[in-house]
Order: sequence, then C-alpha cells, then structure tokens
Amino acid sequence: MERSCWTAELEQFQPSFITQRAARSAIGLSAEGSLVWVVAGQAQESTGLTLAEMAALMQQLGSVQALNL
Repeated sequence: MERSCWTAELEQFQPSFITQRAARSAIGLSAEGSLVWVVAGQAQESTGLTLAEMAALMQQLGSVQALNL
C-alpha cells in the first residue's frame, strides 16, 4: 500500500486557515482500527483550535492517521 502525507502546504491552505482559532472537525484512525471523531466548537473569537492544535489533539486521542474535515 502506498503511503502519502498531505500537509497544509501541499493543500495550499492560506496561512490564516492554519493559525487562526476556529471551529474544526476531524476524523482519525487508531492503530487498532478504531475511529476517532473530534468536533471543536467556537463560542468566541479566541476559542476553537488551530490546525496544529487539532493535529496534536488527534494524536493525544490515539490517532495514527487523521483528516481535518
């Protein structure tokens, strides 16, 4: 199976999309094959997650593969 890694740079995301705190959702897969779903809301401008924070959270929850939705 060919492996690939998509990054924010490859996706050509705008810098503000990467660094701005926002409501985000992601899906991941653990090493055991379990699905990991995360939805982070945004009640105020200073809340929510950056893209890096979402990635770190997915790793903390056991995801070995993840996709920002």
